[in-house]
Amino acid sequence: MNKNNFFYFKTSNQLNYLIIFLPIFLITGPFLSDLSISILALISFFFLKNKKFFNNYFFITFFIFWILIVISSLVSENKIMALKSSFFYFRFCFFSLCVWLILEREKQILKYIYIALLLCFSLLIFDSIFQYLSGSNIFNKEIIQKDRISSFFGDELIMGSYLMRFSPFLMALSFYFYKKKKHEKFLIPSVIFLFLVQITIFLSGERSSFILFNFSILLFLIFLNDFKKIRFLIFIFYLIILTLLLTIDSPFKKRIVDLTLKQAQINEIGFPNYIFSKQHNEHYLSAWKMFLDNKLIGIGPKNFREICKKDKYNFSELTCSSHPHNIPLQLLSETGIIGFLIYLILNIVIWYNLIKSLFSKLFFKKKYLNNFQLSLLINIAILIWPIMPNGNFFNNWLSITIYY
Repeated sequence: MNKNNFFYFKTSNQLNYLIIFLPIFLITGPFLSDLSISILALISFFFLKNKKFFNNYFFITFFIFWILIVISSLVSENKIMALKSSFFYFRFCFFSLCVWLILEREKQILKYIYIALLLCFSLLIFDSIFQYLSGSNIFNKEIIQKDRISSFFGDELIMGSYLMRFSPFLMALSFYFYKKKKHEKFLIPSVIFLFLVQITIFLSGERSSFILFNFSILLFLIFLNDFKKIRFLIFIFYLIILTLLLTIDSPFKKRIVDLTLKQAQINEIGFPNYIFSKQHNEHYLSAWKMFLDNKLIGIGPKNFREICKKDKYNFSELTCSSHPHNIPLQLLSETGIIGFLIYLILNIVIWYNLIKSLFSKLFFKKKYLNNFQLSLLINIAILIWPIMPNGNFFNNWLSITIYY
């Protein structure tokens, strides 16, 4: 056993724990999760010797994107702020490669990741319902807003986002073990969980998360292989639960439905005056104008928050924010057409494979992708979906969920 292999053997269990517990760390806050991916990225430098880890589309595309955002930062108006976000962004790539390496050697950790996710989901569902009924959660954290349940996340108000982002991944792992074990004991609990998650995200009051979660269910029903009867039953129950949630009067329904329609200002002919809201509308227009003036490499990562203060890009007191709240517009304004093209190509690849799988199933009765692979593609498609308000693309917490 050479020194590198011996070092890997001695540290592999610790690395496994960091990967397995990462979904739990994301609930506790940004510190432990960011520390974990930084350690995994650093460790990867000792073990990534095989050329396949660098001679692939993922690494090459990521490297081009990283060089772009660093150059964009160096020529931006607020260089230090931009470089804080862009320079160390490479750790997400090496974190992903480290996970790849470890999974190749020890696939059994997928089972423990699955258990960790089930535990997280179970606790969040139970605690959210408990908080809704009693006014405070099991750790005595009180409800921050009457129309927003946050459970262990407290005043972060991202519980719905967490569940939405990991639900397709939970389904992917369910299908992985279904394929291996040839029985449904891993599948049925996850299907039941989907409906409990739907209700819990609704209680979170996070409108984007609720819409994207329901959109992901539709994608599962459309693209998955087999399970025709189960998919039909899911569709029926899905419609019933969705109808009840959106029609029964509650603070959550008022926020998700009534407030959304009010902010969009639906006119007399049924069209909205604003895209989601006046505030979102101004974010988007400001980001678009920034792109038109900086087409090639943009204004620099995280520079929107400063550039939006200029009269040229500021329409009212609602215009400025930390980011434009939309991934494609953020990439256009902060990284220019080159950064956006990478994002566009990624979307094309995902949807090409999903549609190819559907056509192969419908017209040629062949499975181009299995349900595990389809679930992972749906997961990524949801995380980078363009036609919704999104969080900051360069935010550490959101980036960890994407690269994980």
